[in-house]
This record gives sequence, structure tokens and C-alpha cells, in this order.
Amino acid sequence: GTIVAGCAAAATNNGYGIMGVGYNSKIRAYCVGSGCSGNPWPGIWQAYLDGCRVVNVSWSGIGSYPSLLAVQEMVRNGVVLVTGAGNSTTATDHSAYANIPGVINVSSVNKDNNHGPTGHARNQWVDLCAPGAAIASTYNPNLSGGNKYGAGWGTSFAAPYVSGTAALILAVNPCLRPEDVENIIKSSTSPIADGNQFPGLVGTGRLNSYQAVLLAQTYGNTVPTITSNTIWSTDRYVKGNVTIEAGAT
Repeated sequence: GTIVAGCAAAATNNGYGIMGVGYNSKIRAYCVGSGCSGNPWPGIWQAYLDGCRVVNVSWSGIGSYPSLLAVQEMVRNGVVLVTGAGNSTTATDHSAYANIPGVINVSSVNKDNNHGPTGHARNQWVDLCAPGAAIASTYNPNLSGGNKYGAGWGTSFAAPYVSGTAALILAVNPCLRPEDVENIIKSSTSPIADGNQFPGLVGTGRLNSYQAVLLAQTYGNTVPTITSNTIWSTDRYVKGNVTIEAGAT
């Protein structure tokens, strides 16, 4: 959890350690592993109830959840759900709901912008890739022999880079719907160096946070819509007692 949080939103410009993608973003952590239920779904649902707009799931699956309708309810009510696609080439993590617009399933590339050597998920449910090899981030010193920083690998660390980017997008354009955020991130990706070896299996490309934030500031009807195999959308969503119509501010 500490490593994931660092990727998404470690403090910047303070002269310490590493920096997270989500400048000035706030992290709210929920217990989902040992000592809790062992099932991340209650934590995910509580994050939704608490009003979190971006929920990062660096987990092999969200476990026992009521139904796809529950995930759809979260997205319909303004939550961007970002998931790690899995750390093997045959992984199909989150495939049950990855095609709901507003749910972003992330695989990885290495430092050379190649996907192949990572050995991570490659399938039709991957939306895009982000860095997921030799990732420098924050450590919990109580669990790592006193180390405050170190390296990790996996789509668990690719996902929070996308989550941090989603937070930046919502910071510059808070009226966007989750499906808009997904569309912006996928429309602004950069090519993966060996992407032509995996047609249709590694999403639209590699995360480009800078281009995504630029696009978010001018987002409108001129942006092409990149959909998944399953199309689900709505012209409005309800957050609290406020209904946001499509195109409203």
C-alpha cells in the first residue's frame, strides 16, 4: 500500500525521496488485506461511500462483490476505478468489469518502453500500459528493514500512475465523468516501442500524463471516443443530491 501510494501521490518539490504523479493529490487508505477481511471489496465500496473520485485497485481481483451493478453504480456516480491487469501474460484480472467505461485496466511497460519483457497481462481487457518495472517508490520502514524507499515491479505500480493522472485530470476539469477521464487517458497515450507485436492486447499505448492533462483542459465533442467491447454510458450521473447533466459545468 505504501509503494502504491507513493507512485500515485508522493509529495513533490520537498527535496525528499521520490515524487508521485498526482501533484497535491490526497491519498486515503483502506485496509483490505491481512488483518482485515482479506477481500478488497468492502474497502472499495467504503471509498465510494466516502466520496473518493478515484479508486485504485492494485490487486489480482476485487474478490466477492455484490454484482456488476455495484461497479456500475460507482462509475455512474462519478468514481474512476483503476485496476492492475495482472503480472503474467495469461492474467485476465478484472475482466468481468474492465469493459465498463470509467473502469481502467492497466498493464505495463519497462524503462525502455517495451511491453514484452515485462511478462505482464496482454489481452483484450487491457486499456493501456504504464511503467511497471524497476519502479522507485516509498516503502513502509516497519515492513522493509528500515528502508524508506526502494524498488518494485508489477501492474500494481502501473495502475497508480494512471490513478494519479486521473486525479490531475479531475483537478483541471472536475465536471468530467469517469468515462470522459478514461477516454482522455486512452486518447492521449504514446506508442509502445514493441506494441506492434501485441495488436489489440496492450490497449491504446503507454500513459502520457502530460498530454492527458492538456487534453482534459480542452476536452469536448471533438475528441474521438475510444470504447471497449462493451459499451455502457449515461447522459447523467448523480452525486449526493446533485444531478450532473452531460455537457453541464
